[in-house]
Parts: sequence; structure tokens; C-alpha cells
Amino acid sequence: MRSCLLTLLTVVSLLGVAAASDDPTEDREKIQGTWQAVSAEDSGRKVPDEAVKNIKWVITEEKITQYVGDTKKACSYGLNVTKKPRWIDLTEIDRTTPGIYALNGDTLKICFPEGGKGERPTAFESKPNSANDILIILKREQP
Repeated sequence: MRSCLLTLLTVVSLLGVAAASDDPTEDREKIQGTWQAVSAEDSGRKVPDEAVKNIKWVITEEKITQYVGDTKKACSYGLNVTKKPRWIDLTEIDRTTPGIYALNGDTLKICFPEGGKGERPTAFESKPNSANDILIILKREQP
């Protein structure tokens, strides 16, 4: 009886941890920071390392600012943690690009169709003529 109760308490506490990880505000807080690209692919082609070094994303509570060299582009974003994989929507003025993301500690993976065209990606991969077009992997910069 005692081991059954201990098992039940363990399962309940694990379920509580799983439920907490589906909290949208938690991901919204964890995703904030400065992120440096470590790899990127476009239409199934690897972006050269020299170009990847010039990609940086700064994510705040309300927007994502993407830097590619001297070029800067900002958009608002939304997260949906209830979907598998998790969804991210990047919105510029009148266009929303549907994407997916995975946040694991100080690593952030994002996949989306180029130019906001197409459907939401289904996997973290980059393929030509596919919603899985752009794949970028970023590491959080430490202060």
C-alpha cells in the first residue's frame, strides 16, 4: 500500500511538471534574449558558416528583431505551446509567417516557409519547394 501511494504521488508530481511546461508565458519568458545563429539552411542548402556568423536575433516580450549583417528587420510574434511541434507565428505589418520552434535550454530551433508563403512546417528540416524551407538553429548569448 505504501509503495502504491508513493508511485501515485510520483506520477502526480510528474504530471504537474509536464503541465507547467505547457504554460505559454513560461516559453514567452524563456525565449527572450539575444540569440546567435550557429547553423542555417535554405531550401535544403546549408548557409555558409561565414554568413551564419552575421545572423543574430534579439527577442523581447513583444518582438523579434533579426539582424543579418547591417540589415535589421523586426516583427511581432506569437507562440502556441499546445501544438506538437510548438508553433511560432512571425508577423510583419500585414503578413504572418507560420513556423514551428523548439526551445531546449540555450538552443532555439525555428523552421518556417520563406517569405511567409505556404503552410506551417511539419518538421525541423529544410527542403526545396516545401513549407519546411528555412531552418535556423540559434544559441543564446551569455551576458
